[in-house]
Amino acid sequence: AVVSTQSCHYEREQGNVVVEMIQPLVKIPGRMVISQTRLYFQPFNNAFSIADVLKWKLDSVREVIRRSYLLLEVGLEMFMNDDKNYFFVFDSEDDRNNLHEKLQELSGNELCDSSQTNMTLKWQNGVISNYDYLLYLNHSSDRTFNNLSQYPVFPWVVSNYTSETLDLEDPANFRDLSKPMGALTEARLQRILARFEDMPEPRFMYGSHYSTPGFVTYYLMRSQPDLMICLMGGKFDHPDRVFAGIAETWNNVRHNTADFKELIPQFYAGDGSFLENRLQLNFGRRQNGDVVNDVVLPPWAASPRDFVARMREALESDYVSANIHHWIDLIFGFKQRGPLAEKHFNLFHFMSYPGYVDLSTITDPNERASVVTQILEFGQVPRQIFTQPHPERKQATVYAFPSLVVEEVDGEGMRRTLSVSGPSLDDFKQRCSHQVKGSVTFFGHLDDLVIVGSSSGLLYSYRLPDMTYAYTAVVSNVAVKCVQVIGDHTLCVGSADGKFYFLSKLQSFVYTSLLGHYDTITDITVDNDLVFSG
Repeated sequence: AVVSTQSCHYEREQGNVVVEMIQPLVKIPGRMVISQTRLYFQPFNNAFSIADVLKWKLDSVREVIRRSYLLLEVGLEMFMNDDKNYFFVFDSEDDRNNLHEKLQELSGNELCDSSQTNMTLKWQNGVISNYDYLLYLNHSSDRTFNNLSQYPVFPWVVSNYTSETLDLEDPANFRDLSKPMGALTEARLQRILARFEDMPEPRFMYGSHYSTPGFVTYYLMRSQPDLMICLMGGKFDHPDRVFAGIAETWNNVRHNTADFKELIPQFYAGDGSFLENRLQLNFGRRQNGDVVNDVVLPPWAASPRDFVARMREALESDYVSANIHHWIDLIFGFKQRGPLAEKHFNLFHFMSYPGYVDLSTITDPNERASVVTQILEFGQVPRQIFTQPHPERKQATVYAFPSLVVEEVDGEGMRRTLSVSGPSLDDFKQRCSHQVKGSVTFFGHLDDLVIVGSSSGLLYSYRLPDMTYAYTAVVSNVAVKCVQVIGDHTLCVGSADGKFYFLSKLQSFVYTSLLGHYDTITDITVDNDLVFSG
């Protein structure tokens, strides 16, 4: 037996199937067994750095999503209560569906189905951020962090990577989100269209794609070098082709006739460490003599953390909020395929579209291997979610501020509750030029700073008494709800994801986080060395 349950008299096998666990650029063959209380996965060999047998209690499974793999409906991704997830591929669609039904039947939880949640309405009304909505769309369209061929795709939104400052109120600093990458530069587009007109059927405009394993490893070569080494056959790519600078990459994707790559989520969340060569790897020297090391940032970014914070701020800006639905139409919606894709210069190689090729019908091993390579390495169009134009986001003209409370400071100055008087609120509305993106979730002052939280997960800081802008901190992927100061310099922020986030009051980055609740943290208070929350 693959998994022995004889000593566990309370467990009976309910299902047994051969599967492959999918990790980035790795497939781990094994067997999956399900009992009435647990799910097991046993690899067929011990060549991989995972346990002999992985097992999960069924009531720890939060969500199960049926996925495609190699454009076939044979994948299943499980999301656990501890925020881990696992992607498995089955021999057939029937095997996948049978196990999915068994999980639904035996699980003590009501397993979520992402299609049942009206996230679009929440996004339209500003309940969730642009970042979270794009993650949700990727999640719903078969994109997963476990498979580099179907990695989540995010748009370039900023077009200015050369100026000393970045004015997010100026539309000229943003990319045209109504056009795919290949159509951003008219001269390049005309060359592509000339080639397209002379092409026999089935025709396509772009032989390359906006998301491929090569592009993901290109961006992550510093933080996950093993991925590029695996993809490139044991070495890094040539120094003149690797990810060296933001402005250089942006210039390439606008002008190169074979480069149309978009971005990945790491450009809009996290600490920006993927842009730093912290491992001190030798990527080589370019033909111009430059050594490839950290990614060269735009002049307006003070550090990788600051770069990601500003990019996130741009993603949540009024301009992007008013135009991102056009990009959604291209990637996930009605302009993704067919005559409308051709009309909007959005037509990719025919093998990148689900439904065009069925691997199960290909019997010749050489032909099958060729098609598999094409699908895995040259890009896959996401599953189409919308067949009608995506609705626009509602633009709020007046922000709704919550009720304000009275400040309480004990004798040692350790216990402080956010507060602000009527005149200070008026000052903020009238004098602060830096507009908060999303609805305001809390507003008040801590010592010499005004702190503003938003539904987009950003925290804004302004200096008293003149309300000058201090910084924006990317705190969470969901709304931040409350804040308290600990000691003299640390802010403790409560979030809708149930986590505490700790950051310096003087700087704009989170240095650690802690899971405190399984629901929204709505209030925090500090007493000596203890933090209390509800």
